[in-house]
Amino acid sequence: MQTSNLDSIGELLDMTVDNGAKKIQNIRFEVSDPQSIASQARQAAVEDARSKAEQLASLTGATLWSVMNIQDTSISPAPVKNPSV
Repeated sequence: MQTSNLDSIGELLDMTVDNGAKKIQNIRFEVSDPQSIASQARQAAVEDARSKAEQLASLTGATLWSVMNIQDTSISPAPVKNPSV
């Protein structure tokens, strides 16, 4: 089952149980446009890195030059089992 209406999740789960479901597993929440979110996150990360670099340079009297290295590491989060279940 899939929905983009988060307000209806409770109703959907109730309907599922009312129709005989005994166990509900693997509920996932995903963004509809992960590339856009990743792009926004990279932009924010670069702005944050630049701000930190400017502050450190100012505090130490150093001069900033061009970027020497950029590393982008992306990972997909894995499900985490709740130990109390």
